Amino acid sequence: MFGKPRPKPIKVWQLPEGAAAGFVRHPCAAYRCENVPSFQALLDLVRQTSAAHPDHIVLATLDDYGQACYTSGHARDMHGLEDDGTDWPDDSEPPPASIATLHANLAAKAKDVTLQSLAGRLFWSHPDTPPFVQLQHEPDTVIDRQETYLLLAPVAHASEAVAAFPNGYFSSDLSPMENLALAQHLERTYGYRLFGLGASYIGFLRNAPLSDDAARALAADIQSLHRDADPAEIPAMAAVLQTNDWLLLFYSGR
Repeated sequence: MFGKPRPKPIKVWQLPEGAAAGFVRHPCAAYRCENVPSFQALLDLVRQTSAAHPDHIVLATLDDYGQACYTSGHARDMHGLEDDGTDWPDDSEPPPASIATLHANLAAKAKDVTLQSLAGRLFWSHPDTPPFVQLQHEPDTVIDRQETYLLLAPVAHASEAVAAFPNGYFSSDLSPMENLALAQHLERTYGYRLFGLGASYIGFLRNAPLSDDAARALAADIQSLHRDADPAEIPAMAAVLQTNDWLLLFYSGR
């Protein structure tokens, strides 16, 4: 008679460029989504929105949206990502930075960042997140069911969508520039497109799972980011990379 309560329907509505959303203003148009029930539902929304906006890259916000806004705002300030060269008076508030400004500053500051320079930046075993393989099997960990945004980034490459929601604030995190470099490497080398970014997680999609050799190479690349990774886990990592057409990473060292 009583049964399980019906899930709330997903609500989606569009916001204009510069709309205030928590701690930050998004530098591009976006869709706000509520009641996203699962990671798979989020991927479906990303794919549907991408098909409706073929001239844009769709970037979803991940994990706790409020925390992700907080860290994004502070990351922009700390790294001067919103600086457009204008000398604003001390008693005035500059307008929200354009995505062109954010992208230009990110690209300039990331030009010397390589995968090799990211070696050992993260911890493999972390109390706040599932181990890599478990995370790929339990992706609902990374979504905010109450409030998620799909940002419509007017950029040419998926990796450049980092500019729509630059993140990586704490000293133990990968910085926005390092996340950009990581996204560029995964896109150019393995065909993974950045689709999501939050305060702690970054997500990628490709058209199909990797082949065995490519999966093992990527597993080794992922392990290289961590100072305490176990090479014995590469076969299990490669197996899951040959099953999923998406990839989730915990980029925080906290």
